[in-house]
Amino acid sequence: MKRNILPLIILMSFLGYYQCHAQSTIYVDQAATGANSGSSWNDAYTDFQSALDVALSGDIINVGVGTYHPSKDITGTASPSDPRS
Repeated sequence: MKRNILPLIILMSFLGYYQCHAQSTIYVDQAATGANSGSSWNDAYTDFQSALDVALSGDIINVGVGTYHPSKDITGTASPSDPRS
């Protein structure tokens, strides 16, 4: 009796993808005084661009009170003319 293994292969592929990159939470707070690693509120990045640079698809960036702007545009150009880019 032949079994269709295609559904099993697809399931294993999805599981492999999720094991390769578990969702991370990155913290940004301009008043943080810790290690500036983004790993917790105490050690939050003080610069928003630092969090954007290390974030992968699916990650969450928690941002403390304040106004933050990226320092690069979508193409990587530093100091963009429009910080909303």
